Amino acid sequence: MANNQDLNLTRAERRKFIIRMRGQGYQLKEIAEVIGSSTSQVSYDLKLIKAVADEEGVCDEVGTDVDELLTKKMKAEFARIIKKADEVD
Repeated sequence: MANNQDLNLTRAERRKFIIRMRGQGYQLKEIAEVIGSSTSQVSYDLKLIKAVADEEGVCDEVGTDVDELLTKKMKAEFARIIKKADEVD
């Protein structure tokens, strides 16, 4: 199984990967297995992304459910949010 280091993912790349997989309906455990991370790390990343999205008012457009937001394919918004989340973390 590949892990985060095998994939050479930066933190921002890992978060983008998590968003894509979550948007496709993968569970936290499945995402963690694919990227070689813990479910707690995946959960933390999603919570941080959601917090920044909430702060930015992005979730106001589709409700407060980050999964619903992800399925709306707001890639440009999330790229910006991930960048801001990386500055915080």
